[in-house]
Amino acid sequence: MTFKLICFDMDGVIFEFTNFWMELHKVFDTYEEGKKLSDLYLDSDYEKLVSEVVGELWKGKDAKSSRCGPRQD
Repeated sequence: MTFKLICFDMDGVIFEFTNFWMELHKVFDTYEEGKKLSDLYLDSDYEKLVSEVVGELWKGKDAKSSRCGPRQD
């Protein structure tokens, strides 16, 4: 299966988590590494943070096992 578009709700409109990035780290079992990277780059180099997390840390992780879901309003 090929995906043409993947969307993440990082501002809390669809999902009700305080920090959706950290919720994804929990799902992918990368919370500690993600916390370290956030502490290093969140305020100084957001592009580097995204590159390290999405391009390296989450690379090859199985999204099918995600337990995050949309709001049930």
